[in-house]
Amino acid sequence: MGILDRLTEGAEKVAKQAEKALEQGKTKVEGLQFERQMDGLAKKLGYLELDAFRGREVDAAARQSYLDELAGLEDQIAELESATDPVEAEAPTAASAEAPAEAPAEAPAEAASEPKW
Repeated sequence: MGILDRLTEGAEKVAKQAEKALEQGKTKVEGLQFERQMDGLAKKLGYLELDAFRGREVDAAARQSYLDELAGLEDQIAELESATDPVEAEAPTAASAEAPAEAPAEAPAEAASEPKW
């Protein structure tokens, strides 16, 4: 194998890695867009629930629509995550491994306290 062959092979490897990184970036951006949409829907749903808490009339159809859209976006995010590299999707991060252990300890304290608004 000559130097030119090695250079060509190396360039092809770099091109494949760059293409893979670009696809991962596109997938990440798409996931972030879904999460932004979910945040907006969660905000709207939160305002509806606040209105219900304050005794105001709440449109049940709008509430259900928000819930259905949130569930659909969660499904789309799950599809994106399953389409990524299986090793990346299955490998838990340090933050995600700690989060479930902390959440149950805080939940009862928040449920027992009065709202802070």
